Amino acid sequence: VGTAGSFAVTATGFPAPAVSVSGTLPAGVAFDPASKTLSGTPTQSGVFVVTVRATNGVTPTASQTLTLTVNQAPAFTSAPSANFLLGTAGAFRVSTVGFPAATLSAVGSLPPGVRFTADGSGGGTLSGSPTRPGRYAVTLVARNGISPDATQSFTLVVPGVDQNAVPWYSTTGGAGGGEVRTPDGSVAATLPPNA
Repeated sequence: VGTAGSFAVTATGFPAPAVSVSGTLPAGVAFDPASKTLSGTPTQSGVFVVTVRATNGVTPTASQTLTLTVNQAPAFTSAPSANFLLGTAGAFRVSTVGFPAATLSAVGSLPPGVRFTADGSGGGTLSGSPTRPGRYAVTLVARNGISPDATQSFTLVVPGVDQNAVPWYSTTGGAGGGEVRTPDGSVAATLPPNA
């Protein structure tokens, strides 16, 4: 896609045969009967099957099935971020374009309870119920054998306070001071009176 190419069709016979092509070619590509050449800059990817015929008034007519494959490097089409709710099942669809369909992978840390699953057809899904809030950065990679590979910096946001990372305060009585305890109950620090 996006790169000029050409393919010459050759045919023999006497008198010299005329050559024609029937079928659907990719947008941007055309057949020139005078030069017997397929050429152009395709703007769509995929596999295109056409029929090539050579005629010179002598039977039989020669025909050939021609398969034109237009490859395209992968690119992400989905958003680079998403929000999930703490403790609530969520899902986000990751999508790409390209031909052949890309295989996706995710590198980085996702919140506990969330995973990435590639479907093998150019897409994948982030899904699950996150059990810890925070901002989680991963790199999504799409590969289909056509250079360059596509990468996307993706951020998954789970709003909330992470009790495993932020100490909470438990006072033991007003003017008597207090303690800073972690969620497992251990004392992290003591507080002076009236703190």
